Amino acid sequence: PASRASILELLDELVHGGCAVIHITHDMAEAARAGRILALSEGRIAYDGESQGFFARDDLAELGLERPQAMRIASALGLKPIPAESARALSARIAGVSATCPELRAAAVAMDSPAAAVPVAALDAELAFSAENLVFRYLEGSGDESLALGGLSLALPVGKSLALVGATGSGKSTLLQLFAALANPSSGSVRVLGIDPSASGTDLRALRMSSPLSVQRPESAIFELYAGDEVAFGPRNQGLKGAALVERVLDAMDAVGLPYGAFRDRASRALSGGQKRRLALASVLSMRPQALVMDEPGSALDPGSRAGLMDTLFAAAKGRAAFVYSTHSMEEAARADYLAVLSSGRLAAFGPPSELFGKGFCADWGIARPFAAELAAELRALGMDIPIDVLHEDQLVFSLQGLRAGADPAVGLAKPSEPGAAADKGRGTAP
Repeated sequence: PASRASILELLDELVHGGCAVIHITHDMAEAARAGRILALSEGRIAYDGESQGFFARDDLAELGLERPQAMRIASALGLKPIPAESARALSARIAGVSATCPELRAAAVAMDSPAAAVPVAALDAELAFSAENLVFRYLEGSGDESLALGGLSLALPVGKSLALVGATGSGKSTLLQLFAALANPSSGSVRVLGIDPSASGTDLRALRMSSPLSVQRPESAIFELYAGDEVAFGPRNQGLKGAALVERVLDAMDAVGLPYGAFRDRASRALSGGQKRRLALASVLSMRPQALVMDEPGSALDPGSRAGLMDTLFAAAKGRAAFVYSTHSMEEAARADYLAVLSSGRLAAFGPPSELFGKGFCADWGIARPFAAELAAELRALGMDIPIDVLHEDQLVFSLQGLRAGADPAVGLAKPSEPGAAADKGRGTAP
């Protein structure tokens, strides 16, 4: 997020200096900063004009797009939606309305405080992944040696999800490789599904199939001509054939929204970008892994495809040992049960998103809050009684509407639309 903000500021400076900038993006908040928007659909221009008119369209969902969160929240509160509005600017407008509506400042809210983290030893019997004093160096012993992880410790309980966030180069992808048993640490230890991959006698092939890594943009690794054969590749290498193999492929393709009957004989390369991403996911699910380990699964997708893919992943994670993913989207990160903030190969923070994006947030981590959490913080700074653990757009709108109606906003603040909601917020470890 910090790097992205710097690049966007640089683009703004170029535009103000008279330079023409053509910016291709799936981020609607970025698009809203432009003076002119060209929206393409199926090779044709669906819109050409100013951002205000574009985001007023009723068919954005049909284009796989959406309005920026600031505009959606403003509309839900009966305020005029303004493209590219910051959390601070929107909070000032909301606070201005609240000045004429005293009940919006009434009813202080006391939310449950997240429990303190517990040490690794207390969770040993029920851990999906754990790392202790984990160090990893690339090109170790050479003149180009590079430290990727420097003494990292964390633990993830069975049945939970974990989002890894941090700047590019912070160690997220390296940690995922270790969680997929694709590398051994330089020092320290890592356990994958309770197993030490470096231990003598470990069946690495079986372990890697139980915790396979889905790399960034996995569709680039599709190699089978037909979609059905691509999904069958993994289970076929597990020894399946005949009816058992067909069942695996059918279940996996149906689970990701690519019905087996309609897509099995489709050419893999002819699929859309979102369909290819789903096909790559089906190729992982067809092996029926115990854990899902994914490196930026939603990257480079339009908003509609990205949200749908994350919904599919959280649904697929139910009943599995764990779901671990990296992301640069704080909204995606907020869906996980636990959040790990990495910085220069070290663990800067670990805990429930409600804690780390709430009272425990630190700007020095180099990440941003989700927009709704940032807006909630701005509103609290202006004296409004917004719950400290608001993370999601629907939570914030519910809180504000509840205050306006004189209701208790603490009731119903669970996020039913978020499959990553954690029932147990007190498990995990800190460095």
